[in-house]
Amino acid sequence: MDIGNKDRNVLHAVDLKIISHDFGNMNGQRRIFFLGGIHGVGKGTLCKFFSSRLNIECLTTSKLINWAGLNEDPANKSVSNIGFTQERLTVALNSYCEKKRTYVLDGHFCLLDKNNEPAGVPEEIFIKINPEILLLLTAPAQTIKYRLDKRDNKSYDVRLIDKMQEFEISYARFVSNLIDRDLKIFSFDKSDSIIEYLSYIL
Repeated sequence: MDIGNKDRNVLHAVDLKIISHDFGNMNGQRRIFFLGGIHGVGKGTLCKFFSSRLNIECLTTSKLINWAGLNEDPANKSVSNIGFTQERLTVALNSYCEKKRTYVLDGHFCLLDKNNEPAGVPEEIFIKINPEILLLLTAPAQTIKYRLDKRDNKSYDVRLIDKMQEFEISYARFVSNLIDRDLKIFSFDKSDSIIEYLSYIL
């Protein structure tokens, strides 16, 4: 699967890792755990558990970038300019996040572009976010379809959902290697293991 600029040279990858660590020092030790997963996988439910059981503040990318102000149809999952919306995210994070506090950021490794095809969030965005760890939540495509159909009152193509999730997993591994951060992949029905893992590293 082509995840976009997958075969960039080693020197560039090393340079990006150095930038990532330098950016973290500039941000004064804020801790961000990035929680990825496609729409409908259950990140919102999991974030409620984080808040109640671990007392961690959860931030959502859609609220930080004011998704409602960018897209009049909340059921529309496609993004015409992924780079622009994600740049808004990094600016909002720097304004909102306090030093020496821990946050879970509910977001995506990839989004649907204007052609309704999966496209990776630019790797430079992850460098600026500088997450301490990367988490990826997955669920069966049929389960995701059921949730989205019910939530948005429309029928989604399960094949597109499956394709999107495969891309999300592949791109998450790419980002993990690029910025030198651990990636933990969990299924929704095993979400207790995520809570146990975060409890251990907090």
